[in-house]
Amino acid sequence: MLLLAGVAFAPAQKAQDKDKKAVQPTVRVTLMVQDPKGRPFPNASVVMKQVTVDVGRMPKHAFTAELHTDEKGQAVVQGFDTGVVLVQVIAHGYQTYGQEFIMKDADETVHVKLSPPKSQVTIYH
Repeated sequence: MLLLAGVAFAPAQKAQDKDKKAVQPTVRVTLMVQDPKGRPFPNASVVMKQVTVDVGRMPKHAFTAELHTDEKGQAVVQGFDTGVVLVQVIAHGYQTYGQEFIMKDADETVHVKLSPPKSQVTIYH
């Protein structure tokens, strides 16, 4: 608090918080999807969604990206805050993959190895 000519001034906390958020670097996530033999898997459907943030409040509408992997099995998204990001991968003929990852650095790489589907038994009554 600053006292000037008998008048007290409190620092503008909201402006400071806004400045902190403005300089908060965004995270670039590179997702690398491979088949069970370790080969790049192109055209897999990818959904990435911010689950929690390290700094500030979680926005009402979390940052979400939906895209497909390229011919190298990669999908790159810039714009997540540090915190937890949910990664989901859907590829025809494989189990759906889903896992949360803690994102701390400006550049993060996530490796996903697809698994073949498990055997399934359907019973009708």
